[in-house]
Amino acid sequence: MSSELIGDLSGVDLARADEIAPRLSVGIAAGGDYHIDTSDWTHCDLTGIATLLSALSTARQRGAVLAVTMPSGGLVS
Repeated sequence: MSSELIGDLSGVDLARADEIAPRLSVGIAAGGDYHIDTSDWTHCDLTGIATLLSALSTARQRGAVLAVTMPSGGLVS
């Protein structure tokens, strides 16, 4: 079963990216299985997308699995 990495957020934007990125990096352990559910987020800008892409890259480099659930209408606001 995968672990939720940042379940306490309503979104990621420029104002919060510097806070969220280190949390994601620290939270991803080698060989882990994680997910981020963005389907209920109320906001996400391009910095938020970059933060999610960075987390995906970190997971891959560490041999972990990270799934991101996206809303049907997209994320960027």
